[in-house]
Amino acid sequence: MMKKAACPTATSAADFLPARLELPVLAKASQKCKGCDIYCNATQTVFGEGPADATCMFVGEQPGDQSLLGSAFRLTHHRGQPQTSTPWSPWLLATVHPSSLLRIPDAAAREQARAQFADDLRLAARQLKTATR
Repeated sequence: MMKKAACPTATSAADFLPARLELPVLAKASQKCKGCDIYCNATQTVFGEGPADATCMFVGEQPGDQSLLGSAFRLTHHRGQPQTSTPWSPWLLATVHPSSLLRIPDAAAREQARAQFADDLRLAARQLKTATR
């Protein structure tokens, strides 16, 4: 078995931040970021859209979870648990991508996963209502 070659990264993504922290400029800078090893196997960045002062953000792709929350974070263990020690926002809730629910072959398991996802969304909605009061 061949060992995977090391992927050189910078100390952090902060090394790749542009002088102007505006969404269009950040989107362009993200295409050249090597602050973590995501870039090694990724073919493109998918930069979202929306207001810079949004009260909610959805990150729908992996391996963004560990890049944003650290190598100890595991979606299987931390899903549905609000994370409050994050530099990205006052709180963060990790859940699955909705399309993953469609790929679960067993009907009972799919329904259980759908119910857990709905619970995650209800928790996020409650948190948003509290935060915007």
